[in-house]
Order: sequence, then C-alpha cells, then structure tokens
Amino acid sequence: AYAVGSVAGVGAVALFARDPLSGNLSPPLLPDGVESVLRNGIAGVSGLQGASDLVLGSDERFVYVAGAGSDSIVVLARDADNGSLSFRARYQDGELGIDGIGGVSRLRMSPDGQQLYALGAAENAIAVFAVNPVSGLLSQAS
Repeated sequence: AYAVGSVAGVGAVALFARDPLSGNLSPPLLPDGVESVLRNGIAGVSGLQGASDLVLGSDERFVYVAGAGSDSIVVLARDADNGSLSFRARYQDGELGIDGIGGVSRLRMSPDGQQLYALGAAENAIAVFAVNPVSGLLSQAS
C-alpha cells in the first residue's frame, strides 16, 4: 500500500505492508539501502511538494504522483518484488510545454492504461497525457 502526504513538512510517498486479513499497515521488509519513504528534495527526488494523490499504472510497474505544491506530476518506477519506488521523472507546469497542471490535485488512469488525466485545480483544467507503455514516461496530448 502507498500513501502520499508530508513528513516534517516535506512532500513524500510512503510504502507500507498491508496485512490481507486485518488490513493493518506496517513498515515493509526491504533490502538494506532501500528506502520505504521517498521525500521531496532528497536523493534526486523532486516534484512531491504538496503530494495529494497517486495512481498505479495499469501494469503496476509505475506510480504517478500529483504534487500540488510543486505543480508537478512525478513518475516513479515500482519494483515488482518488494513494491519499493524509485524516481524516474518530474513533469512541471510551465516547463517543456507542459500546461494545465498548476495545483494538480487528482490523477486518474484510463482503463487501458494509455492515458493519464490530471486535474489542475489552480488552472481549472484537466490535462491529458499519453503514457509510454515501456518507460512509463508521459507526453502531453495536444
């Protein structure tokens, strides 16, 4: 299970182990050196400030996070064996032609996993991104 929010005021994504019977969450068992929490501004991670929503890609290889305070969508690669996450990319409103994700607060994946929809609350917009099925990276639809 994953959760978004902040740790000491810093945007973060946390991984938890979930007991299938009780639903209780606990810290996961991960290999040495693998972190269960990714924090904005640490180890090359950016775009998580104000983390407000996340969605798992349809093939479960990537996680997409809305960073409302960063006006960003963050792409994280997911380890299939232990669920740990690693930073892949950040897409920020106003950079490289990206538009419509200012204050991005909600994300939804199309049923076929080919498109990601982002609600840019500060812009009253819905931005649409094509999802690369191999890399998980995004390109904004025109």
